[in-house]
Amino acid sequence: MNSTINITRGTIMNESVFWLVFIVIGIILAIIFIFKYGFPTGYKISTTLTFKEAKDYFLIKHYCINCNSVLRRVSGKEYQGKGWSRSIDDGDYTYGERYEIKYILKCPTCNSEYTSNDLRRN
Repeated sequence: MNSTINITRGTIMNESVFWLVFIVIGIILAIIFIFKYGFPTGYKISTTLTFKEAKDYFLIKHYCINCNSVLRRVSGKEYQGKGWSRSIDDGDYTYGERYEIKYILKCPTCNSEYTSNDLRRN
């Protein structure tokens, strides 16, 4: 009888240690996320990518006009300033930083940057 009590106490301790380690790792990951990306307060990200541009950007291989090497897909956030923006909920507004995502194609050899519209014209 005593041996079964010791076994159950051992499994309870193992489960509690597991959950304690799980919670500590979660807190550490949350702190790393906040340090890397900042605390999520009042910002809006927008993009103006049409269906043709998205298809052209993601599915077609493009070559540089200057050196004829394969272009890499690059996206980045461009700061638009601070101000009011609409929230997902109707009638709700938030004040904060506004960003726009830009999708460009960049040449790795000559560092030329193109949009999908620039390459479509040529």
